[in-house]
Order: sequence, then structure tokens, then C-alpha cells
Amino acid sequence: MIITFLILSNLVSSIDFEEVGSSIEPILDLIKSGENSRVEFKSAEFRNESLAKEIVAFANMKGGTILIGVEDNREISRVQNVALLMEKNYFHLS
Repeated sequence: MIITFLILSNLVSSIDFEEVGSSIEPILDLIKSGENSRVEFKSAEFRNESLAKEIVAFANMKGGTILIGVEDNREISRVQNVALLMEKNYFHLS
């Protein structure tokens, strides 16, 4: 089982899409396709309980992708301060 977290930060606005090319396209395709049983969008202001619910659901489904910094309407809202988000929401990546 793999659960992938993608945090779209304010760095996304500075990406030169021509230079990056196809490496960003799979992420944009996920966003364009919208949420489904394997993809969930979370705004930068999500609640821990909401994220925990999605993690459990994906664990039961054998994996999925959570995009943090994307609104339900597919708008990329971006996370302004990733370090603060991780501290506030107790993310510990190792």
C-alpha cells in the first residue's frame, strides 16, 4: 500500500512549465481529473481529523494520493509555509 502526499506550495507559482515539461504534467492531470476513490484534495487549511479520515480510507483501499494545497473545485491554492504546516499538523517525515 502506498499513500502519496503532494504538498503544492507557493513554489508552484514560480515553476517554468516549459522548462519542467512533463514532470509536472501527471500532477496537473490528477487535478484536472478531480477527486475520486484514489485522489483527495485538501486545502492548506485542512483539519487533522479530516486528513486522518482520508489516510484510513486510503489504507483500506490499498493506497491513494492526497494533494495538499488544492481546493475541491480544483483550484491550486498553494501552501504558503510548508514547514509551519508540517509543524502545526504534526507531520513527521523520515
